[in-house]
Amino acid sequence: MPHWRETTDVRTPDLSRLVLAIAAALPLAGGCAAASCGSTAGHEGSVVVRPAPPVDEATPDDPAVEPTSSRAGRSRRADGLELGMNLSVMNARNRELTFVDAFRGSSNWELLQPGEQPGQRRRPAKGHADDEDMKWKRGDVLPFELDATGWPLLGPQETAVGMMFQNMDGHYPGGRYVCTWEGKGRVDFQRAGRIVEREPNRLVVEVDPALGPVIIRYQSPDAEDPVRKLRFWMPGFEKATSAFHPLLIERLRPFSVIRFGNWARTNFSDPGGWDERTTPDSMTQTTPRGVALEYMVDLCNELEASPWFCIGFRADDRYVRNFALLVRERLKPGIPIRVEFSNEVWNPIFPQSKWAREQAKERGIRPPQVTADESLRIWRIWREVFADEPERVVRVAAGHIHNESVARAMLERLDGEVDAFALGAYFGLKAEKQGLSDKSTVDEIMAVARKNLDELVLPRIAAHKALLEEHGKKSGHPIRLVAYEGGQHIVASRALGTADRRLALDPQTVFACQVSPRMTEAYRVLLSGVAERGMELFLAYDLAGRRMPGDTFGHLEYLSQPLEEAPKYRVLLEELRR
Repeated sequence: MPHWRETTDVRTPDLSRLVLAIAAALPLAGGCAAASCGSTAGHEGSVVVRPAPPVDEATPDDPAVEPTSSRAGRSRRADGLELGMNLSVMNARNRELTFVDAFRGSSNWELLQPGEQPGQRRRPAKGHADDEDMKWKRGDVLPFELDATGWPLLGPQETAVGMMFQNMDGHYPGGRYVCTWEGKGRVDFQRAGRIVEREPNRLVVEVDPALGPVIIRYQSPDAEDPVRKLRFWMPGFEKATSAFHPLLIERLRPFSVIRFGNWARTNFSDPGGWDERTTPDSMTQTTPRGVALEYMVDLCNELEASPWFCIGFRADDRYVRNFALLVRERLKPGIPIRVEFSNEVWNPIFPQSKWAREQAKERGIRPPQVTADESLRIWRIWREVFADEPERVVRVAAGHIHNESVARAMLERLDGEVDAFALGAYFGLKAEKQGLSDKSTVDEIMAVARKNLDELVLPRIAAHKALLEEHGKKSGHPIRLVAYEGGQHIVASRALGTADRRLALDPQTVFACQVSPRMTEAYRVLLSGVAERGMELFLAYDLAGRRMPGDTFGHLEYLSQPLEEAPKYRVLLEELRR
């Protein structure tokens, strides 16, 4: 991953023409809250493309495309390149508005003593600290215990506080939310949330996104019947049958493969034992153990898309087997499943890399060979679970685009027992090494990025393709070339791990690069270039995220962003009709 109108009927069975129609309609959509985003609907073999209601007024009954068969493998350009998407980490700052129950994305709990205010002290609940919680330095850490689903067990005078919609800049649904819960206790809201109706175990809360995040606080005086199963339904979704916001479904619908490395918290996390994993009954989906696997599968079922799972390096055989069994039971028949061991094990910024180096010393082999051995271990279990249809399990190994020796060592060790080899297909720059500074212009920055794309990225993709063909001939088993992540990698900060933390580029200029016509041109060259060099699948990184000096990767700045303001996302849609 990166270091940081009118209704129109379109009658066609061809998906590329369908995506063209959707893409043509989407630019009519407006922005967050006050305007609308595109929506699609199926009707007796035809597709109705119409403007969607505003994100804060959408209802669970909004129509959507109803495919006649699995879409997996069908979102392709004419040259055969298939497009997929990575999702971002699930936390209170996630701009993908994943769940219609907004509480699924709430922050970690903070414990308040009488008289304290939220943010006065930072005290994460025991077992509920994520990578950012570990950096908290204010106040004493006085953890409180959690029950099996992550709910804090409070004393009579204690208050638990959480947040939703942090750092959203107003880009989330406003209006009347409904909060429900079970048990005895008092629930209140602050900041952007104002209670307008109160009934037993049910509140109506008026939310104004202009006021910042929604703060929720609760007390549970009855230890025998504490507050639990709290839900915070977005406007119009109290009776929703799907867990997912329809706009998320719409924005993901053009992509036939969804990678869940971030949802699984593959980096910086310990999945724990299978019995300790996150489930749909867990308090939130933002813990260090990631989003529940059930939700990953359910999202793919709704999209008719193929999941790409990253299995954490600490996952034991039981965890891997139960993971595969749940997928087999829950995923719609026929949908392919991509399985990868961990994520970027070669990357020294991640704990899996340190682990692999330690294991290499113990085993007397090289770190890429450790990655290969662990990949074979998890694939063997998956193929056992899917013994009657092993071809559904696509075994994916991943290397380093700028270090071909990683691929060579892994492929020798895998000895043909692999179906696809993945690279991170990014074009970018190293400002401090390429004559750029905080005075550089958009054109100057993009010229360096294009040179990187033309002279380094595409030739190295071609070199990996040749290597795969060599090993494919040797084993008699073709190995497909794919991109587990890709897109632009132009950030204002210096590379991670450097002592000098001053910004190498001006952030506003870097942000302007993201919407420059030269960026759109570079994306077209990237996608055409990887296809010409034999790549079959390209997964963009990632769907939506706030622009920051070290993170410019979101193809949307927020989920309901008008597409005329989101050229990186728009060009992906346009490329699907080529």
